[in-house]
Amino acid sequence: MLAIAGSMLVAWIAFLVAMAAIPTDPTRLTDVMTGADVSSQYAVERPFGRYLLEPLTALVYIGGAEPIGLIVLLPATYISARVVFLLVEKVALRTNGGPNRKVEIVLERARNVVNFFWKYALLGIAAGASIIGIGYLQRGFQFINDTFMGTILVIVWILVCIVSVKVAFNLATLFGSKLKFRVKPRKRWKDLPRTSARYWGHKVFDVLGREPRYMVSIALLAVVLIYFFESLPLPTHRIVASSAPDEYLFDFHTHTFYSDGSLSPEARVDWYIAQGFRGAAFTDHDTIKGWSRAKAYVQRNNLPFTVIKGQEYTRHDDIGIHLNIYNLDFAIAPETQASIGYHDTLYMNVSDMIATAKANGGYVSVNHYGGYPGWPYTFEQLRDWGVFGFEILYIDEYFQPSTRDFCIANNLACLAGSDEHMNGELKSFVQIQLDDPSNVTEIFTKLRLNAHKVIWIEPQDEVFPTYNDLDASPRKYLNAFAAFGNYFAGLDGGQLASWIAWSCSAYILLAAIATWVKKTPLDTMEAKIVVDPRKRCLLLKLSPSYRKLMRDFKANKK
Repeated sequence: MLAIAGSMLVAWIAFLVAMAAIPTDPTRLTDVMTGADVSSQYAVERPFGRYLLEPLTALVYIGGAEPIGLIVLLPATYISARVVFLLVEKVALRTNGGPNRKVEIVLERARNVVNFFWKYALLGIAAGASIIGIGYLQRGFQFINDTFMGTILVIVWILVCIVSVKVAFNLATLFGSKLKFRVKPRKRWKDLPRTSARYWGHKVFDVLGREPRYMVSIALLAVVLIYFFESLPLPTHRIVASSAPDEYLFDFHTHTFYSDGSLSPEARVDWYIAQGFRGAAFTDHDTIKGWSRAKAYVQRNNLPFTVIKGQEYTRHDDIGIHLNIYNLDFAIAPETQASIGYHDTLYMNVSDMIATAKANGGYVSVNHYGGYPGWPYTFEQLRDWGVFGFEILYIDEYFQPSTRDFCIANNLACLAGSDEHMNGELKSFVQIQLDDPSNVTEIFTKLRLNAHKVIWIEPQDEVFPTYNDLDASPRKYLNAFAAFGNYFAGLDGGQLASWIAWSCSAYILLAAIATWVKKTPLDTMEAKIVVDPRKRCLLLKLSPSYRKLMRDFKANKK
């Protein structure tokens, strides 16, 4: 077995080296206000912590960025791994022509964890759906805005904690000397002759019921772990600008867990500071709660960071327009989302919202907007209603020259928004010259002049093409495969070394476990297993055979 694992490790390292050797262009930074290449004015640095945790951060960042692609990637990965294991089991893990009992004892604990997770994941999904559903029925859509992601993250953290305890317990029953591993009684059909029709009837039914459940459970566990690590401020890159001391980096569009972001407001502030930013607008959907907590955190810790009060006015109906509102002391949501109990929120249509925000000292920008036929309003309508500006650069891929030109011609501000929901790396930002970076009025006055830079950290040329998630083509479901391929093709030396080191460490761990299993007598491993009828499902507990098993179990305990 170790020889096969070693061969797979060598093949994996060869794959990593070959992919990293694919020539790719260096990181390019463009000021989309002028179209100039400004790469020489910035350095995008990766800290040591990022290299130390490179495989984890890569899996989390790419998994979080390609949720649709995971629908295909995770099942495909499970099926491939399952086929490989079956082949290895047939070739290297058999003893006397049958299954290796020691391997079965180890795998039983792994299957036990998967079944445990499946049960509590279903309970978590049911609990989350109940909380959100009852809240929606009682208080309306605004309840979902405020609590959706927070509810998910609480459930995710609980699941990760209890599964971690379960894994630790199962390992303790394997390697420890006192704890017992309790299992269900063996299914009676497994004792039938393998040549009988009844045996194979049960076998097929068992496999068809088990394998899809395992596949869904492991895929769901992967999603839970991605969300868990996305809620942590993992090491990310830092943007260093070789500019005047009075020039600062800002972002004008981001989210926390008060809408659909994964980070708390406090963690979001730290995330920005780690990347070299001086300020950001916290623009949760239809609420300013994220700004309030972030502002309090900055003041409490005297941090050199400006938290701009913001919210994202978000219509979820056919109109489907998103606008950021800055510097407003109360929330405004679409009139179609009026909710009970949210007395500090006003509900208005788009034109009334813009007029109200302006009348109360606010500024409104239009987010990731095309304005061509098919969109609800024209650029001219939004301009005449009084918007402050438009988002001309969105995330790291949507730059619209026509929107920039319209803004410049009509004295409207050109903005960049990362619209970051998770904990990835910022790829777009505004660099602006300010006398006082904490003065919000000065910030928006200078933005109107359009003398600032709107910087785009352009994605590297794709070795494997990806497709927009809004694309009707089914090819978008392969995006996760393409994203990982492009990532591996762009590895630098430190990233490659980290992947190789972690891969070798995994092999060493596997070798240590395999050596322990080989040296440990089978009787010792069997002695730690207790057949416990109480672990049967509820329906089977009603059968006469269960009562007999319980009598035998209690007699053995005495």
